[in-house]
Amino acid sequence: MKIKFFFFVFWLCKTIVAQDFVQVDSVQKVNLPTYGGVFYPVLSHDGMKVAFTSYAKRGLQLYHFNSGQLDTLLLRDTFVKHVVFDKSDRQLFFTKSVEKGSSELDSYAIRECSLYESVTRKNRGVFRLFCSEDDSYKDDMLDSFAIKNGYLSYPFLIAQDKEIKEYVDSLTAYTHLPLGQCYYLNPSLSPDGEKILAFGVHKGTFVARRDGTGLMMIPRIESPIWLSDEVVIGMVTQDDGHEVSSSAIVAYNLKSKSYQELLPFSSLAQYPRYNASCKKIVCHTAGGHFYIIHLAP
Repeated sequence: MKIKFFFFVFWLCKTIVAQDFVQVDSVQKVNLPTYGGVFYPVLSHDGMKVAFTSYAKRGLQLYHFNSGQLDTLLLRDTFVKHVVFDKSDRQLFFTKSVEKGSSELDSYAIRECSLYESVTRKNRGVFRLFCSEDDSYKDDMLDSFAIKNGYLSYPFLIAQDKEIKEYVDSLTAYTHLPLGQCYYLNPSLSPDGEKILAFGVHKGTFVARRDGTGLMMIPRIESPIWLSDEVVIGMVTQDDGHEVSSSAIVAYNLKSKSYQELLPFSSLAQYPRYNASCKKIVCHTAGGHFYIIHLAP
């Protein structure tokens, strides 16, 4: 196993170019006073709040960087996924588990450093946001089907029935099979909407054009996401046969086919998320801490 790991690290080091193509301003490790740790963190658009679950996506908490206030939204007996802030950062949406294995969309309204139960009103699958009793604040109307899948607008991709579905509205979807029928994970469209990024189980991470041409495999990277139209980030892990023993966050340049290490293997960092509005990458560690990678403006 040690020999295998040595050659793996040697292979990765050979692919990293001398000139960094992702300009990192600073790296911040954050330790929050929360029982259960920080997992799957999601930053608000202004970068001043972070929502996160405990291990195995249980429960939901919200931390305010300005005030240091920590709000518990859901206890750890509830499974949570698809956490997303609305564009104004005044509303937090999430999908939570309910009885008999089904799930439902829920939300909370956020005002300054106080948390209020949402008074979101639903009509025919469309949400119009109200963040005060006198309806003084109204946001754009948001489609509940998109929000339930973790998106604020169309088009978006989801993995469904060994296919990738591209939804252009709640009723219309196109099918993509870049690697044929297989289980797909984390499908997403590039910022310019021209390319598909996803992970195929037992096949690996890939990028392809929406018309199915230009297929490119990206070795080793898991949980891939877009940083830009030409740069992908994700995690690279090594296990001891039972659990992850080391994990790094890396970037991959589609043009130069080169890697750049953003967080080292010793960090045990996993599952990165990128917020283009505040130019920050956030990810958690196996121990329940999280990192914020501040990119250069």
